[in-house]
Amino acid sequence: MKLIRFGQKGKEKPGLWKAGNIVDLTKIFPRIPDIGEAFFQEGWLAKVSQVKDPGQKRQERPGCPVVRPFKIICLGKNYAEHAKEGGFEKPDTPLIFCKTPNALNGPYERI
Repeated sequence: MKLIRFGQKGKEKPGLWKAGNIVDLTKIFPRIPDIGEAFFQEGWLAKVSQVKDPGQKRQERPGCPVVRPFKIICLGKNYAEHAKEGGFEKPDTPLIFCKTPNALNGPYERI
């Protein structure tokens, strides 16, 4: 089971990805919040982990996995091969940087 968001851009719905199938969580829980702060604070992860529905094969656009995060903290050049790919030495200390929440994108979308 994996949490996903799917649907038209700007109208994504929370769902589960199960063995290539999508479970539309809004059909099971009409009042479920989107996958964001309220989802986790209100205990929805425990609720959806109990869902037995195997889902359906659907041709839906996958969306950004979370909605409106507070902050995005990134770790750069965190393994030797990654640093080498960029022509850099692996740093002695982690390279930490932040991104703004509007930097998030779904898979296959333009950057």
